[in-house]
Amino acid sequence: MKTEMDFYPTQAYFKDARDVSFHLTSTAPFPAGSRLRLQVYHLDQLIHTSAITLPANQQETNLDANLETLRAEVASAQGFIAVCRVKLGNGETKYFSTAFDLAVSWFGQPRYGYLCDFKPERQDSEIAVEELLKFHINGLQFYDWQYRHEQLLPKQALYKDVLGRSLSLKIVRELMNAAQQRGMACMPYLAIYGASRAYWRKHQDEALYDADGRPELFHDFLGLMNPAPQSAWSDHLAGECDCALEKLPFDGLHIDQYGQPHKVFNHSGQPVDLPQAFVAFIDRMKNTHEEKCIVFNAVDNWPIEALCRSRQDFMYIEIWPPSVQYTDLLDIIRNAQRLSSHKPVVLALYIPAAWTANARLSSALIFAAGATRIELGEGARYLSDPYFPKHQALSPVLYKNLRRYYDFMVAYREWLQPSGETIDCEITAPPDVLTLTNRVGSRQIIQILNFCQISVPRWDKRHRSPQILRDTKIMVSLSKAPLRVFTASADAISPQLQPLPYTYSNGICSMNLPKLKYWSMLCIEME
Repeated sequence: MKTEMDFYPTQAYFKDARDVSFHLTSTAPFPAGSRLRLQVYHLDQLIHTSAITLPANQQETNLDANLETLRAEVASAQGFIAVCRVKLGNGETKYFSTAFDLAVSWFGQPRYGYLCDFKPERQDSEIAVEELLKFHINGLQFYDWQYRHEQLLPKQALYKDVLGRSLSLKIVRELMNAAQQRGMACMPYLAIYGASRAYWRKHQDEALYDADGRPELFHDFLGLMNPAPQSAWSDHLAGECDCALEKLPFDGLHIDQYGQPHKVFNHSGQPVDLPQAFVAFIDRMKNTHEEKCIVFNAVDNWPIEALCRSRQDFMYIEIWPPSVQYTDLLDIIRNAQRLSSHKPVVLALYIPAAWTANARLSSALIFAAGATRIELGEGARYLSDPYFPKHQALSPVLYKNLRRYYDFMVAYREWLQPSGETIDCEITAPPDVLTLTNRVGSRQIIQILNFCQISVPRWDKRHRSPQILRDTKIMVSLSKAPLRVFTASADAISPQLQPLPYTYSNGICSMNLPKLKYWSMLCIEME
């Protein structure tokens, strides 16, 4: 039987280079005499090489990278590539690569995932979270973990939620512990104005109404309450949040809304300014819990202008029709980055796991634009529905390629995050090839995305994979000749940069990409 092995970091991210380590696992014991060679790259620079003998007859081991020399060099968040070559004692050779990053906090580049199964009989908490570590997930939304929307913590350890699901506070704690041990933040879900029908009926004077005085409801099981500043409901919910953060070691708050309605009124018929109410609650929670991460869902990108002025730590935007074009995603990301002074952006959009091309292209575009996406959770299950428990299994192909995309995003995080600088160059590429530019110091970074032969470029309509392009000519206007040109691809087996031949004449730098599947990158280094 063929030996299968895996290689990934022991933490979602590292705060200190001295703590960098990796996990190597195997389906069969390591034969005696097996050796491992580890190389670590920062962008195009080899910064570390080491070799060890693997413990004979064991199936897993942790590898310390011993990167103490990096400690003084890391002034800001940086990404790295780790390349591992294993020569087994039986003569078989294995090659792996992964990525890791050094950062002060997780929400500088939130790689958001989710958990939604808190049933009492659950026994796979460690396994479910460990699988997400392979994708460098560093924050987890605990979706529908609460007893009720108006009462987050249950009175008993075993309880049923508003939909009748059996839940266990013990399992919530187990999952939190498993995640936090691996450097993943835990974010409890709550709704800004949702309350059970039982609570809503008893507090009609705290509810929301439409212009005709009819109560606002969410489906048939929740009533909408008035979240205006200093309202009774707002004070009640703030107290619930305070209690949850005091009793459980959550790392922040994930606050939801339902997108509609936009125009609402209180019990007296006076209009309620929901954008102002949302911002006031966000800021109240951040002011009260300064050390915690606070995030609010801009459903259908509303009200993004107000939310970008709030104190929330990153922008979370749930995408719905009519924003169904791939270019809509890019516009939404860029707008949120601009309005929020370049806070990180996380998008939520729901695609069936079987739509492999849609899933890959949407994530590639989002990552290339300097944002991230909530799509993985529960042991690498795919988020395909706004009700998170309806997640779906990843195909082996999509699993493999999403791991490569997450490796690529982490490895080149400094080049993917928007710099805010104006790019004064023109790029010429073939039709249906999208280019995104960024400048980092003396380097011009160009993300290249392939939409070739996708007749309807919509993420909400299933489409084929883009046609693979070879020797794709890219021309970039530059005021002077570059020093070097590199390329790398998120679709390649290894994310490492490779030198790329180029020509420079009359202010134009020309080069040919050997292969373009979904997502490749150019780095043009100037003096």
